[in-house]
Amino acid sequence: MIDDDQAAAERAWLRTHPDDGPPSDDFDPGESWDEPTPTTPARLTDRAASPAGAVGQNEPVTWPEPPAEAAYHGVLGEIAQAVAPHTEADPVGILGTLLTMFGSACGDGRTFYQGSLQRTNLSILLVGETGRGRKGTSLAVARGVFRLAYPDLDALWLVGVASGEAISGHMERHESEERVLIVESEFGRLLTIMNREGNTLSPVLRNAWDGVPLGHARSRDESLVTRHHVTILGHITPVELRAKLTATDAAHGFANRLLFLAVRRTRLVPFPTAPDDYIRAYVEPLHRAIIEAQTSAEMTFDAAARTRWEAFYADLATTPRLGLSGAVTGRHEAQVPRLALVYALADRSPVIGAAHLDAAIALADYARRSADWALGDSTGNSDADALRDMLAYGDVAWDEAKRELGLRKAAEMDEAVAVLADAGLAVLVEVPRPGGGRPRRVIRPKNAKGAKALGGHAREGGRFLT
Repeated sequence: MIDDDQAAAERAWLRTHPDDGPPSDDFDPGESWDEPTPTTPARLTDRAASPAGAVGQNEPVTWPEPPAEAAYHGVLGEIAQAVAPHTEADPVGILGTLLTMFGSACGDGRTFYQGSLQRTNLSILLVGETGRGRKGTSLAVARGVFRLAYPDLDALWLVGVASGEAISGHMERHESEERVLIVESEFGRLLTIMNREGNTLSPVLRNAWDGVPLGHARSRDESLVTRHHVTILGHITPVELRAKLTATDAAHGFANRLLFLAVRRTRLVPFPTAPDDYIRAYVEPLHRAIIEAQTSAEMTFDAAARTRWEAFYADLATTPRLGLSGAVTGRHEAQVPRLALVYALADRSPVIGAAHLDAAIALADYARRSADWALGDSTGNSDADALRDMLAYGDVAWDEAKRELGLRKAAEMDEAVAVLADAGLAVLVEVPRPGGGRPRRVIRPKNAKGAKALGGHAREGGRFLT
């Protein structure tokens, strides 16, 4: 238990050393230290390179490495870094929110074809602890920016969504406006709703991201919206994300249409100031970029971007994607071009250049690290997670595992095994009994001695198992 003097001394240290993080365990409250010399605040991407630079105390030590400097390209990145030293919000949280709002404001004017038509409607989820994540602060800062650069954005907000019909109904009532910015500060609420039988929210949001018609057809009620530009900005804690994001969400493709960005408080700012004074030079360029992006045109890669994309795409194709984290980051071949499009439009560029693609790759890489941090090695199936823990000690008989997991149905056990097999974490083998008879089914950690994997199946002493 830290006494009052110790606590007061540590608070004083944090006020005078905002970039150094909490004092070490052997900190002496009676020790004097030099007051820092006032200087221009450093770029927060440099400070954030080490977990020790953050204020939070209960965050995992494996905090994701911050995005490369390339992610802060262009006017939106410059705004994020200009305001970051004057707020406790994470600069990557500000950046992600600015990108989302900008994409929403642009509408469907500019598009880019990469396997399918990519538009500027992003879906970004800020993941951080309650209070310390400063997710709401990122939203407030970005909203302040757009109130100066594009005040009409506030009219696009849609909050409190509970069903797919609510979204399509809203758009029918506002048929002259195709743009919708769904803001959900309690994104766990949406995940709970999606898991209710018969709820249409997940398929509608998937279709919205893809740009296909929204709606439903019933005997007495038919609704179809063909023109829409739906953008999502959500906030959630890592605990709630792990508890509520299921393998079903990943399998259906909703989760991999989101970009997860881990955020946390980056410094103590007892007297934060509005961003107005720090962004005035960017207001007019940002406003012009939005207006120009609303005109219809199809964007393309320039020659340098094509070369860069070819190398990135080849690397993406050979990168393994395991577990729930791998599943939710499995759409980067579409997410990266979409991000690059937004960066290019913010630059008022007629083409997508290598710098825009590098910025998109940098942020997408951080999203992948954020998903790894937030979801860990979870599969999205609690039975499969428990089974994986059992396999840490070696082979487990199928019947024994079913009993230990408390499963009543064989189908539930089969599903748990299948989840681990699909993730490349386990194989199901048959082991002959010494006295003959029906062989035992054994679940074995992947690549363990004695199990031969072939074509996604395993074989030992007999037939293949599927």
